Amino acid sequence: MNSKNIIIGIAILAFLGTLFWAGKNNAKPAEQTEGPKIESSLTANISSFDFGTIQMKNGNVEKVFEVRNEGDKEIRFGNVFTSCMCTTAYLEKAGEKQGPFGMPGHGGPSARPRLSVL
Repeated sequence: MNSKNIIIGIAILAFLGTLFWAGKNNAKPAEQTEGPKIESSLTANISSFDFGTIQMKNGNVEKVFEVRNEGDKEIRFGNVFTSCMCTTAYLEKAGEKQGPFGMPGHGGPSARPRLSVL
């Protein structure tokens, strides 16, 4: 390479570096906006549960998670599904049980919820 090509390469790198530096310094900070007011909020009595080792010969096991709406607006469930084909979920409110709900697209249960939580 001759010295002319090296000088041109350095000049191009310096120009690109200047553009990068100028763009970074001129970037506007994200606007701070107040988020939406939360009028409904679901809380659960526990957030996870470990069944430990389960033997298939002993049959199905179950765990009930109590969920409450701590807000003042009704919550409607658009969809309920599980993340594993071996898991089935149900919703229950005042004795009305809905489900089963399963993992979508894998031949499992796929009912649509009709319950809302107030």
